[in-house]
Amino acid sequence: MSQGCRRVEHVFDEGTGGDNQDNPGDGGGGQVSEGAAAVRAVAEAVGVLGSLDWSTLDGEELLAAAVSLEESARAVSAALGTALARVEATGTAQRHSGLTTAGWLAGQTSNPRAATRRQVRLGKQLDRFPRFAAAIAAGELSMEHLGVIDAVSNPRIATQLQGIEDTLLDLARRCTFEAYKRNVAVIARRLDADGPQPDCSTVDRLTITTTAGGELHLKGRFSGHQATVIETAIRAGAQQHLRTATTEPV
Repeated sequence: MSQGCRRVEHVFDEGTGGDNQDNPGDGGGGQVSEGAAAVRAVAEAVGVLGSLDWSTLDGEELLAAAVSLEESARAVSAALGTALARVEATGTAQRHSGLTTAGWLAGQTSNPRAATRRQVRLGKQLDRFPRFAAAIAAGELSMEHLGVIDAVSNPRIATQLQGIEDTLLDLARRCTFEAYKRNVAVIARRLDADGPQPDCSTVDRLTITTTAGGELHLKGRFSGHQATVIETAIRAGAQQHLRTATTEPV
């Protein structure tokens, strides 16, 4: 099997050899640390679900199971994020595989690198927003709530966002996810006094042609804030033209 298709499985199985450099609690001889044993126990418990006959659950049981599993998944995602942040901070993936943490995780899980990069990034955010980390670990919120903060954060306002974590957490608890996302975006814009970096594409273009019949044809491509400006101008002009056309006498 080629290197690009290799996978490592059962890394917590007893008797697994290898470098114990990153696991000082493992004295060798097949012993695993308390943390590794806890992770294995969770994996074994989750494995039971694969053989569960879901048809034996009635409607209320199914609803309760869905909520319970979601809360458990959130707790696991928080633990995974914390683990990935630790792997990143210690350089363990780089030392063992020569890859970044995200690259190593993508190889182990067959997930896209864009997804694993986001997992690592959000794992770091758990350290920066400990109250969100606790809420996610408790199953109250999801990593997506933290992802909203990560999406609007930049070096200019990162520290300010940390300083208002309680406010952001209150919004996450009180609002629907969509309303929470909108409110966080508004807060980020207000905090970012210097404004975002220019987001225009270098391939923005506009072609204007006039036909023999006097028609004006526009063909263009715009991105970033320029797209918003152009769209607003066109819509405003069209509405004004419509109002004029409907008020002029026939």
